[in-house]
Amino acid sequence: MAEQARRNAPAVHLEPDGDRPFVFSTETKDRFLRTCEWAVEVCQLGIGRDVWFRELQALFGHVNAWATANAKFVRACFAAPRDDQIAIYVIPQAGRFDFKLSDLMTVLDFELSEKFQACPCDVLQVSPTFLEGVDGQPEDRRPVQVYGNEVTTQRPVAT
Repeated sequence: MAEQARRNAPAVHLEPDGDRPFVFSTETKDRFLRTCEWAVEVCQLGIGRDVWFRELQALFGHVNAWATANAKFVRACFAAPRDDQIAIYVIPQAGRFDFKLSDLMTVLDFELSEKFQACPCDVLQVSPTFLEGVDGQPEDRRPVQVYGNEVTTQRPVAT
């Protein structure tokens, strides 16, 4: 089906200011900053905005399920727009860098890249102090909580 959509999609050309960012908003008022270049790529793949948001919600659900299954190692997970992809931030239970968690995250990163191609992402292990200074970021760049009971000003987006 995606192949047919690609064949039937009209040609889309990128203007010189294609790296200009713009904001996508979900029904739950979560906002994500993306580039025009990304939008062109999505159009060329024949993927609509609704499909992208469904895939994003499914990606959040997958991360939540992964974190639940690895709760021994994962304290919380957050997602935020970063450049032209979604950053998945993982806070370890250990309170410091966890090498075992790093190995588990490598597998997760691979799974996400295979299953959610319309939502490129990067999985990063971060310190528990990661949330400090979040309130100083522009609202459309703030991380949203995907897993855990972390104290934050953001509401959970996936269960």
